[in-house]
Amino acid sequence: MPQNQHYISKCLTKPWESNGMLNYFDFETQKIESEPSRRLFSKMDLWPQKLENIFRNRFEKQLTKEILDFIKNTSPKQESISFRHILLMHLFNAMRGMRAHHGVAIVEQFALLSNGKLDEVISEYLSTNIIIRIPINPQYRLFFSEDGFFSIPLTMINSSEMNIGFAIPISTSMAFGIFPDGYNRDELLDIVKENDNYLLVPQSYLGRPK
Repeated sequence: MPQNQHYISKCLTKPWESNGMLNYFDFETQKIESEPSRRLFSKMDLWPQKLENIFRNRFEKQLTKEILDFIKNTSPKQESISFRHILLMHLFNAMRGMRAHHGVAIVEQFALLSNGKLDEVISEYLSTNIIIRIPINPQYRLFFSEDGFFSIPLTMINSSEMNIGFAIPISTSMAFGIFPDGYNRDELLDIVKENDNYLLVPQSYLGRPK
């Protein structure tokens, strides 16, 4: 039987859901539309059911707790892997999007790695990146990108560098920030706050159904 499978986990979009529905901006019609959450960020038969079970049981079950812990924790330890599943889902979302939109199948191999190997991946990732909380001004509402994250160019801090950071929406007022190590935390927060020139994260977008 054909299976409807999400390349962005429903547990990530839950804070934006109302009575099982999600509002989204459709760039083709230039209108705000509404669809059941089960139909957004999904396609039919993206991968075997075995892989879907792995996503659910190995990764998604821990996400809600980690997201709540991150929102409450005002200064997450940068060297900690206590947000392991958020980081893994960030990597998985990128890979699942490649599978959904371009047929690239690397997510299958990655999902089957042992816990020890996945911990090595996260530890290596954290050795060159830092994690920060990105609170959103209460007068704005953070949207959810079809990719599961927003890219933030860091040329605003140093025009000679081409580095980028990532903001993963985890609620309508909070994002999980991942940035290359070596940047000042206050400078990073400044580029996602309103000032005279830009308002990056809240002006980003919701995806559209495929």
